[in-house]
Amino acid sequence: MSNISKSPLDLTKYDKYEIPQDYSAFVLNINNITEQKAEDLEFEYIQQGYKIFNSSLEHSTQGDFNLEMIIAKLAMIF
Repeated sequence: MSNISKSPLDLTKYDKYEIPQDYSAFVLNINNITEQKAEDLEFEYIQQGYKIFNSSLEHSTQGDFNLEMIIAKLAMIF
């Protein structure tokens, strides 16, 4: 079973990933998934209007994968 966590990206890291300040950025961590599921999730977030600024896929000790993505979406200002 996958474990998903999403948290706001620290504002001091926007420069590191070259994210414009008018974006709302998040760190998304998803553990215990297959490589295909990781690719599917990246595509799903793009389809939802997110831009992926960084993606890292690593083998876990259980033999599956852990995915970390830095994603952002333009902030809605009214």
